Amino acid sequence: MVQRYGLKQLMKWRLHNEECNHAINHSNSVHLGSIHMIIKSALMCLALNIYHEARDQSTAGQLAVAQVTVNRVASKHYPNTVCDVVYQKGKSICAFSWTCDGASDTPHEKKAWDKSQYLASMMLDDNNNIDVVNGATHYHTTSVNPYWADSLRIVKRLGDHIFYK
Repeated sequence: MVQRYGLKQLMKWRLHNEECNHAINHSNSVHLGSIHMIIKSALMCLALNIYHEARDQSTAGQLAVAQVTVNRVASKHYPNTVCDVVYQKGKSICAFSWTCDGASDTPHEKKAWDKSQYLASMMLDDNNNIDVVNGATHYHTTSVNPYWADSLRIVKRLGDHIFYK
């Protein structure tokens, strides 16, 4: 069984992260406005990722994309914040193709954007028990065959996405 962690729990573990350190003043008390901005930023980044990667998928498919993002934040092998995971770039590729495709990142489909924000909020809620991908940290559409696919185990297929860990 995969343990689910909400944003608040992840933030407790990741206070060493530079983004969170800005929220702590010299007396070690937390500026609530800064924490609010970090949470709002995480929500926006996750919603954008759901929207651009999976808005044409089922709700389960959209949650699966969100789960992969959150699973990466929880992993020591990836950046420590939702936004850093979403916008992570490798030597020649981006973790999520929409972040470096040159197209506008502004959501234009209101209904899909509203749903993406709702699902991102659900995923970041400390009380959620959602894990539709059994701990997956990777996925791709069925139309591509990335170099890393053979080195990981398939854990789920949802819509036109294949999920791995």
